[in-house]
Amino acid sequence: MTTTDDPSPRNNKTSVRGWIAVGALTAVPVLTLLGAVIATSLPSAQIDPPEKPITVSVEASTYSDSTSVELTVTWGESPLLRAPSWSGLVTGIPDSLDTPLITGSHVIQVDGVWRVAARTDRPFFRPLGEGDSGVDVRALNRLLGQMGYRSQESDKWTKDTLRGVRKLAASLGISPDSVTSFDPGWVVWLPHDSFTAESLAVKTGERAPEVGMPVVTGLPVPTSAAIKTERARLPKTSPEGWQFDIDGTKLPYTDNPGSPFPDLGALSSVLHGKPETIRAALERTTPLQAWTVPVRAVFTDARGQMCVFVQTELRGTKQWQPNIVEVLGGEIGRTRVTGIKTHAVNILANPAESHRDSTCT
Repeated sequence: MTTTDDPSPRNNKTSVRGWIAVGALTAVPVLTLLGAVIATSLPSAQIDPPEKPITVSVEASTYSDSTSVELTVTWGESPLLRAPSWSGLVTGIPDSLDTPLITGSHVIQVDGVWRVAARTDRPFFRPLGEGDSGVDVRALNRLLGQMGYRSQESDKWTKDTLRGVRKLAASLGISPDSVTSFDPGWVVWLPHDSFTAESLAVKTGERAPEVGMPVVTGLPVPTSAAIKTERARLPKTSPEGWQFDIDGTKLPYTDNPGSPFPDLGALSSVLHGKPETIRAALERTTPLQAWTVPVRAVFTDARGQMCVFVQTELRGTKQWQPNIVEVLGGEIGRTRVTGIKTHAVNILANPAESHRDSTCT
């Protein structure tokens, strides 16, 4: 009897299952062996050793930290000095007005008598003479003292007051022997200690201006000024240590970008016309000594303290000594620091890599 293969599907399935079983039994030991080989061939994990120290030489330089800023200025009306009670003709004007006008400065001459600027708390409103007293007499005595004509500071008219008034009269071109009282028309009232004049409002040969009319026109005074530059671009400042440089004139800075000038009148004295925008340099009042170092040379320890490592020598052995510093900022790759105690010194350029476990104290 002849036997033939059974081609039925049932026999085919049995054959496939057999091959799968053989493959699984073979793969397990092969994969296990391969994993062991790979594991033994990998190097064990380790921490990279510190880098070799890199030394760089640095030297102190002087910095003003000048920053260019743009300011906007708002202007008010020009201030005026006004006439007291005068009559007569203008017979003379100064060849050039004092800049600024202060107590004792000649303003104009009326009927041959000079009229001078005078700073008092308020204008004189009446003639003063023997028997008078009050706050205006005290102001007169103080004024005479400021002008160098000795007088006791009193609220009463005294012989000393009369002597001072006669000396004042003589300086104005009046015969002192005929003087028995003080004429308020001798002075032009100054509302402040000084007045920056731009022009005279009168001419020789004209009638003297009437009461309250302009005599001197002052430079226009700004009513406000502000820095347009963004606050983030301004240097970190303190008001005592910074100033503006405007065309070579130094003016103090208040540390307030919205109101940077403590005296707007001083600003008007350095500007010509009424510019609405000006350029200035904001700089340190006293230039600062600092060292420019690589950014990587500044080390920050675990407590947030910043330092650089300065090379020192002890008993013939070179060492790295931490030196606390203040970082001022700088440019890409470099920064400026203060606090290094030696003008020229070698420092460590890579402390984070070569002295990673160090501290700044």
